[in-house]
Amino acid sequence: TGRNKKIDTLANCWRALMWLCPADVLPCVFMAINRIASAHEDIELGVGGSSVSAAVAEVTGAPKQKLSEAYKRLGDLGDVAAEFRCKQRLLVAPRPHTARGVYQELLAIAAEAGQGSTGRKHGRLLRLLRSTRGAEEL
Repeated sequence: TGRNKKIDTLANCWRALMWLCPADVLPCVFMAINRIASAHEDIELGVGGSSVSAAVAEVTGAPKQKLSEAYKRLGDLGDVAAEFRCKQRLLVAPRPHTARGVYQELLAIAAEAGQGSTGRKHGRLLRLLRSTRGAEEL
């Protein structure tokens, strides 16, 4: 069934990750469960869906109306970002992301505080989105 195929695929991903890059396992676990730290650490990303949506619109140049239509169709903002980002051509391909690198950037976004932190978080999010190479990295 489709569910079993998803479970097998995910299990194989975890096996490969543990074998090839054990240091990335914990960051990947946190990102897979939509967290950036364990619950007792009480660290929140502090970036809402509207902020992410605005960043996707800015990075892709897509009108918010088109993004909204794609979100209704796809149901996931990451899939929307991937769809629009993959249509863009870049003069120079950015360096590939690593799971650890993305995780560290998310921690840096969460650590932003004080006056102007919203703008700094937005800037970090834009840099992260702009440096993606393809759908597999979004």
